[in-house]
Amino acid sequence: MDTPKLAAHGPDYLHGGEHIVFWGRSRGELGFVWPSRSGTGLILGFGCIVAVVILVGARLTGHSLPANPDWPKVRNIWPYVIWAIGQQFLLQSFFYLRFEALLGGRLAVLASTGLFAVLHLPNFPLTGMTLLGGLFFTELFRIYRSLYPLAIVHALMGIAIAYSFPDSLMHHMRVGLSFWQFG
Repeated sequence: MDTPKLAAHGPDYLHGGEHIVFWGRSRGELGFVWPSRSGTGLILGFGCIVAVVILVGARLTGHSLPANPDWPKVRNIWPYVIWAIGQQFLLQSFFYLRFEALLGGRLAVLASTGLFAVLHLPNFPLTGMTLLGGLFFTELFRIYRSLYPLAIVHALMGIAIAYSFPDSLMHHMRVGLSFWQFG
């Protein structure tokens, strides 16, 4: 497509992309709101407890912390936080909401969690953790419809996992083809 046609039809393309991503849903339906204080406290509190349990569990099983002295680097934490927000948006606002429209709430939790876990293959340890975390995240999204505390907890748990498990097991938390390229 040449530049003048792209410029003339650009707004149409943007509107089409917006429709695909947001599917005519409001900010609240997509989860771009904070839940009640009690909901926020529950999500953040439970997530922090799980992150601490991951760290303490690694220490109690004789692993040194950090498991990888050169990773995760502090400069990589903010990009991971942003990536956690993106993953929660994809899991909840994109996949879960579509599965919910097709299957209803409970089955949508299982379907979107299963898909989210499969996307973490062939990293089997991370896939298993993703399955458990995905059930937690998606069920709480079903109840509270909020991405913000879920993204914060996702980032905390992911950083705890990266800090606690050696690269020999987690392959730098890579998935897909990059899993095989880790060396």
